[in-house]
Amino acid sequence: MRARRPTPGNTLTNRWPARLLCWGGAAVMAALAVLIYAVLIHRFLGDPARHVNRMALFWTWSRYLHSGLPVARLYDPQVLFAFEFFRVSPRVEYLPFAYPPMLLFLLWPLAAVPARWGLGLWIGGGGAAFLAASWRRQAPVASAFLALAAPGTLAALYYGQVSLLVAAALIGGWRLVPRHPAAAGVLFALAAIKPQFGLLVPVALLAARQYRCIAAAALTLAAEVLASGAVFGFGLWARLPAAMGSLARFVAGFPDLARYDPTVTPLLRLAGLPAPWPQLAQVLMGLLVGGIIWLVFRRGIHPLGIAALLAGTFLVTPYAVFYDLPLAGYAVSLLLTDRAAPAGPGTLAVAGLVLFLPVALQFNPLPVAWGVVGPAALFALILRRIRTAPRSALPHPAGSTSPPAPAAAPAWS
Repeated sequence: MRARRPTPGNTLTNRWPARLLCWGGAAVMAALAVLIYAVLIHRFLGDPARHVNRMALFWTWSRYLHSGLPVARLYDPQVLFAFEFFRVSPRVEYLPFAYPPMLLFLLWPLAAVPARWGLGLWIGGGGAAFLAASWRRQAPVASAFLALAAPGTLAALYYGQVSLLVAAALIGGWRLVPRHPAAAGVLFALAAIKPQFGLLVPVALLAARQYRCIAAAALTLAAEVLASGAVFGFGLWARLPAAMGSLARFVAGFPDLARYDPTVTPLLRLAGLPAPWPQLAQVLMGLLVGGIIWLVFRRGIHPLGIAALLAGTFLVTPYAVFYDLPLAGYAVSLLLTDRAAPAGPGTLAVAGLVLFLPVALQFNPLPVAWGVVGPAALFALILRRIRTAPRSALPHPAGSTSPPAPAAAPAWS
């Protein structure tokens, strides 16, 4: 008896291992989501000062902006820690501030309103932005579920991180590039509050010949620099390199933090390679992945190419944390909803590894930073899917005289 071929739009095979992996993983994510959202609601109703190192971290930094202390001293770890300890909560832990000054525009409103409103604005706004950027009419239920219940999303919400806003800006930018390149450039510039996650963006845009998008991003970034300097002082930009160096020394001084990092550098550092070999290997990996992304985007912009870029980001950036993985979660969403081929047990196993990687890294008992294995396996799987996909499923190269593929138009619907 011949096996029934999957119908167009199917993302799962009819074999029971694939269905078991899919529904089992979804059930675990749903249960974890219910638990985390319950904890967040409980903390939201309590005292924010009790959670300064979790959901209220950025609210704490907003409190500093309203303290009357010199804004430029925000980049001084000792001054910032003293403020947090004596004026906010003795529960605070030492953590340098090393974000570009334009982030202060987002932080300032949080402490200008009652604490619950500020926390709701920060956490709810990040979650809503990520959901809006990730939701697709092509797969509404799957995309919404992965956006709201993926462990990467839950980790970013639990720790009150800016990761969801950065992911929303990058994902939204890529979805807008084909039809609204100028608006996409604005979003890419806004994502520069975490610049290490945009290293592959200019490579892909140049390869795809998206010059209007590049110009819009450059102008927006220049406007952000000028506006932040005019409002908060240009001295902040002069202090930023030292603050980033302070953060690097802080991370290097606590090897245990490397276990939570899903990138190449901590893996090599914990493996015992002395400096500068981990940094050199990171540069070589960046050149390799950047070259691959260049070749992928020479064909144009398509969902599988975006998925490859997002997964490859964790191979290029020298530093990330498990709560930065919503980007990889969206790459999984694109892979699982790809109509060119159904997702078998192997694909679902890699997808599950990446989706549950934030949980695994939080409870990693091994002195090994193995987290990069997840993005690397996902990157390789996506490249294989691109290589074997039918030509009609991918756009034609830029400048080609061939007519556009019928499937390219609704790719982002």
